[in-house]
Amino acid sequence: MTNQKINPFKHEYFLGYISQVLPQFVKIHFPSSVLLNGFTHFGKEFNGGLVGSFVVIEGDKHGFLGRITELSLPEYERLALNEKAFQTSDFHPTGKVEILLSFDLYDPFDVKKGLTAYPNIGAKVYVSSGELVQQYMSRFGVRSGEVTNTTEIGNLVSSPDTKVKINLQSIFGRHCAIVGTTGGGKSYTVSKLVESLIATGNKAILIDATGEYRGGMIKLN
Repeated sequence: MTNQKINPFKHEYFLGYISQVLPQFVKIHFPSSVLLNGFTHFGKEFNGGLVGSFVVIEGDKHGFLGRITELSLPEYERLALNEKAFQTSDFHPTGKVEILLSFDLYDPFDVKKGLTAYPNIGAKVYVSSGELVQQYMSRFGVRSGEVTNTTEIGNLVSSPDTKVKINLQSIFGRHCAIVGTTGGGKSYTVSKLVESLIATGNKAILIDATGEYRGGMIKLN
């Protein structure tokens, strides 16, 4: 897969600064609640700093990809909450971010094995483009020089226009489990993977204990 030139740290995507670093997560300080709002840039929509949004963090030696899992207000601002304050005041929320991976600061697609570094206090945080997340997902598990064979399984919740593509070798070249809540899309995901295998000339054995796939959900050749 050819490397695409991409700059994940654009000032148009700026959200805030890292204010706390812990082994399990980091926290963002948003200088303004306005930065949480969604926006459109070059015709693409971004969710801003909402829960579920992907973010990139600009460290000293590494960049980091993370996902916002929680938003809150400082206690002194929570105590002042009322309808008028929401309409006239600018709040300063904080966000909790789960770090997913680290990458070379000058080559975003040079992903480091394991999480051996963390961002520093004061590091800048930006909204991640859907394109960057898409590239990471499609490259996951691909060895250098290996021919990629991706399949589309859905869209990003945080960026509905962005297709989620994964590499079949990365899924079936190792142990794999698909887990989730009832109605979360496990059966659909399995069907998409099996259909993709068949479409690329591979074979699959499906043990359908509950009959979910009976009735033509998957056309087996």
